[in-house]
Amino acid sequence: MIDVNKSIIKYLLFGILNIPKGLQLAISLIIIPIYLFEKGIPLHITTLIVGIVIIPWVIKFIWGWIVDYYIQFGRKQFILIGGIFSSICLFILAFIDPAITLEPFVITLFFSNICLSFFDIATTAWAIDISHMDERGKINSVMFTSQFILMAAGSTLFSSIARTFDYSLVFIISGIFILLITLFSIFFKEPKKSIKNKNQTSIIINEFKSKTIQLISTFAIISSISGGLIILVVPLHMRVNLQLDIAQIGAISSIFLLTRALGSLSGGTISDIYGRKKSLSLFIGSSIFFFPLFIISRSLETLIINYGIVGFLLGGCQSAISTVFMDAANKKISATHYSIFASLFNMGRWIGETLVGTFIIIIGFNRIFLYSGWIFGLSLLILYFIKLKED
Repeated sequence: MIDVNKSIIKYLLFGILNIPKGLQLAISLIIIPIYLFEKGIPLHITTLIVGIVIIPWVIKFIWGWIVDYYIQFGRKQFILIGGIFSSICLFILAFIDPAITLEPFVITLFFSNICLSFFDIATTAWAIDISHMDERGKINSVMFTSQFILMAAGSTLFSSIARTFDYSLVFIISGIFILLITLFSIFFKEPKKSIKNKNQTSIIINEFKSKTIQLISTFAIISSISGGLIILVVPLHMRVNLQLDIAQIGAISSIFLLTRALGSLSGGTISDIYGRKKSLSLFIGSSIFFFPLFIISRSLETLIINYGIVGFLLGGCQSAISTVFMDAANKKISATHYSIFASLFNMGRWIGETLVGTFIIIIGFNRIFLYSGWIFGLSLLILYFIKLKED
């Protein structure tokens, strides 16, 4: 067994364990919308389906509560269970045609996201359990950088495979990768297991009586809505308005994801050096300016440049915000507490992703770009009133 006490080992472990999440999200947010569109599924139904399959990430607090309740079994058990069953679901997807049987396809994809949500929250709880405050920004940087690099690689590779061969092969390959990385966790030593905590509910109720926790929770929802809008509206804009094919969209999306990985690496590291609020103020303040610039990015070149900048800013925001969640989480119930924050953050993103199709029909692409910047302005205002440990 490999000991995880050294910082470099922690960065390696949690960086690798975030690869499955990157692959799963590449499929759910980039490949699936284009796949369903090409299968003749209406645009508003496609975005609604994406919203449905992302729900497990919105209700992560349920999986976090289970991981904490059975803490005596350790975190690794849930990593193994979640990863193995998620890969099995992806194998099954390869044999379901959504144009013929849409419901089984959506249900299987939904269950795959549930399984990987268990995997993800158990991984994060393990990171909180063994990390110190001055390490968490860098751990989040590595985790999100790994996630977005794999999303970038996955979107490029999977879109090319889909165009050259078939979407079924995409699901099989991603399932194999997730299975191998899940089994990789076996070789790392987990700290001594704690006794089951029977007071989870009372602890979490007391935590949420705090004004700071309430403000962080509100900030979690508001700060992620803009990202949810942009993540889906730009690929759909490229497909509907610019008439790009799946391979072209995948290649351009990979640029967005690579800059998002670079932003994640910067955001978490800067938050360890200069503090959480200063880092977030920088990234959010810049986002208010750059998000609406999609309106005047009329050429493909200017769209790609702005898309890359927005990716960098989103990555920086997400790793710094996740670090705030880790700092605020009570270690006695780290999986539950962190997953509540993460659920609220994912709820905001889910709101944006689910409403994209309807918003495109009602207000059009340009106003979505404009409103996404305005929403970031509100989150910056909330951040001003939050008192963090560094203050």
